[in-house]
Amino acid sequence: AKNPQTNLTHDGVLIGTPNYMSPEQIMGKALDGRSDLFSLAAVLYEMLTGERPFSGDSVTTIIYRILHEQPKEPRALNAQVPPAISEVLMRALAKDPARRFQTGGDLAQALQGFSISAATAGKPGEERARPPAGGSAMLAGGASDKARSVREGTAARWRMHREVTSTRGEALRARIRVALILVGAATAVLLLPGSTTIDDRWGRGGAGGEPPFYRTAGIVSSPGGLPAQGSPASRAAAVAPAVALPGDADSVTVTWRTSPPGGRIYLDDVEIPSGVARIPRNDAASHAVVAENDCFIEKVSWKMGRADAGGKDEAHTIELKTRKVAATAISSTPTGARILLDGRETGLTAPAQLPLSVCGTHTLTGRLEGYRDEVRKIEGHVPTLSLQLSRIPEGLLKISSPYPVEILEKGKRLGRGGESLKLTAGKHTLIIRNEELFVEKTLEVEVQPERTISPDAGLPGMGTLTVLASPSNCNIFINDREIGAPPINDRQLAAGTYVIRAVYLPTGEAKEVTVTIATGRGERVPFRFNQ
Repeated sequence: AKNPQTNLTHDGVLIGTPNYMSPEQIMGKALDGRSDLFSLAAVLYEMLTGERPFSGDSVTTIIYRILHEQPKEPRALNAQVPPAISEVLMRALAKDPARRFQTGGDLAQALQGFSISAATAGKPGEERARPPAGGSAMLAGGASDKARSVREGTAARWRMHREVTSTRGEALRARIRVALILVGAATAVLLLPGSTTIDDRWGRGGAGGEPPFYRTAGIVSSPGGLPAQGSPASRAAAVAPAVALPGDADSVTVTWRTSPPGGRIYLDDVEIPSGVARIPRNDAASHAVVAENDCFIEKVSWKMGRADAGGKDEAHTIELKTRKVAATAISSTPTGARILLDGRETGLTAPAQLPLSVCGTHTLTGRLEGYRDEVRKIEGHVPTLSLQLSRIPEGLLKISSPYPVEILEKGKRLGRGGESLKLTAGKHTLIIRNEELFVEKTLEVEVQPERTISPDAGLPGMGTLTVLASPSNCNIFINDREIGAPPINDRQLAAGTYVIRAVYLPTGEAKEVTVTIATGRGERVPFRFNQ
């Protein structure tokens, strides 16, 4: 135990040593074994490099780095750390639990795959360790017949290798050793794309779900040979096709390229170096091929064709056009701000997860009534974004009226005439209305911060209208609004011009006149219909 003011977090805030905490533990999320694997990887990182992956002078700095910064690659701190181990540690320290090893068995298998790959690479003239019975030519999950065939073929190649190393020159031994190392690198060492720290999705309008998880392509081997079908080790490993050894006469070369060039290629979740693989000619399975670069990703299906089976090599080009998308967690203070993307409403309010392409520039706006817009420009993938909205100062508005009126803004009722209404400082367009008196007036005002304004609304005065009809079984309308049957006696109306219409019910005959009501005066309108 150490002083809580140094390396331990404060009681009541976080419990534990912050340097080794997982991101989800810091954020108070539900925990499982993947959090322990993160902490274990942090300890292993420190053992191999002498430095902690996330360090700092204060708890706040450490927590920030765990949540937002990637640690240095172990090889950058200790050149003796093998590349495969460096890859394993970087994956185990992924921010997203879904991108880490899912079980301790997965992590152990990745480390085991490294150790076997290293065992095949002896010095010139040395006797290399004989591979386990399972061999390195196939990953877990293959059919038992195929596994048996691969094991037998691999054993034969190893026998040939030992004979050659005892009879041929150093150049040939070196060539075979390089071939074996390449096979091990292609099938045994953990290979992850550079963008797997990003929660990328297939895109295309959100269809398709998650991309394949780039799992460990560990060699399936143990003193007892291949794991039994359905065993935990078999289920945990990636499922990949049998990959022929270089120069195998019973295989063909399949090459994948990307447009634009330089993308990474994965065959059934296993990275194919340089996009070149040798596939057994009798392979009849359908395989998933993923091509990606930092910004785009595509997935296609591939199956050995008749031309391929006849011994002809094949080359494919995959166009990279689907943008990678990652979720940005957006929060606002205060909460509830509407989120606009590049000036358009998204329909989301903070806090929310907003899918964005991982490359390119976007403008995000937080908008909340009573607050100034908060505008941010972001470039590339931003995992989290906090919008701090500042409140707009307020003032008071009071509108006097000789008759009752309602005051509205953008269709929302603010109050009544004569009341002191609190509004944000700035310009407002108001509607002053009394439907019964046919009053509707638009008023532009500018509210001053922490002051009361009492503008003259310029409301019209009142007059009266009398409507008579003979016969009286009619309906009377004022500006197309029905007001009842005649007689209409001294109805109050705001001063102005109106269209008065009468509809005779027995025949549907209609007559109308235009009348102007003056302040303080009354108008009389008679209608007569023929019976």
